Amino acid sequence: MDLEDFLSKALPPFLVAFAVSLGLAYLNRKAKEDSSDGKLGYGPEIKAFGWVAMTIASGTVLVMLFVDHGGQYLPLAGIAGMFGIIGLYLLVESYSTRGHFDDQQIYISSIWSKPKRGLWQNLDSASFKKNGQYFELVFNDGTKIGLSKVLRGHGAVCTHVESLGVRVEGV
Repeated sequence: MDLEDFLSKALPPFLVAFAVSLGLAYLNRKAKEDSSDGKLGYGPEIKAFGWVAMTIASGTVLVMLFVDHGGQYLPLAGIAGMFGIIGLYLLVESYSTRGHFDDQQIYISSIWSKPKRGLWQNLDSASFKKNGQYFELVFNDGTKIGLSKVLRGHGAVCTHVESLGVRVEGV
């Protein structure tokens, strides 16, 4: 394999991976720096990723139905299914997750679990879960509240938690 072949095959996936890495770094920085005024929720970037994924899935289905693709149904169905699932998850998560916090309490609701509320005076611990990339607040009544790193307002919550004298472990 000569250099030209190698570059033509290896460069596009590398550029996509690099662009995705830059996008995730931007989302993390944006979510951390965003002044939330006590509001917790996903920004328009996550919603846009969801809509883009759904558009790719829909476009792939249209290609399967109306374009001569040489019988490549299985790969096209895999692409449509993958982007459809990712897009649906991102849209459901970003439009359904809402929360707020103030000096007394934190409240968050999502489609994936019942609404959760915790009083800051009852906060036992706070930690960062590296595998899931989220912050977990544990209260003495057993309530656990998870805040994704890309959830806008998570940085303000961590600052508030540390101002209460609770160290956020694992950061």
